[in-house]
Amino acid sequence: MCFDKNQKGLTLVEVLVSVVILSIILLSIMKLFPQMVFMNIQNLNKSQAINTAKQVLVTWQNSNDVKNYLDDNTTGSLPGLYNDDGTYYYCETSEGSFSANIKIKKASDLSTGPIEEHFIQVSLINDKGIKVSETFGYIKVD
Repeated sequence: MCFDKNQKGLTLVEVLVSVVILSIILLSIMKLFPQMVFMNIQNLNKSQAINTAKQVLVTWQNSNDVKNYLDDNTTGSLPGLYNDDGTYYYCETSEGSFSANIKIKKASDLSTGPIEEHFIQVSLINDKGIKVSETFGYIKVD
């Protein structure tokens, strides 16, 4: 190996320029972290709302009180019923930090056989009044 005797190494200006360039790159990357945290929190809240909406749907689909009321609306009542417009029953309950608006179709969508299936729609509203999640399904009444 041959070394050149006139090399003196890095100058102070070169070191400062490299530190400034590295700092600019690191600062631009660091700005992404708070945005990623914010997006993760939003995704977590959305996932929680979706799971809660599905849970409400399954609870209402399996409720004997709801099935009995849809079979014969002269007995019992729907929980949280606040409106009956002739086509749908409208109910409202609270699930955790959400308000659950439930809409159940009065008439069965299944016209054959002894089994009736009523359309149900579950919408979750957050404390700011914004619809966060919505899911659909059917309640089977034997």
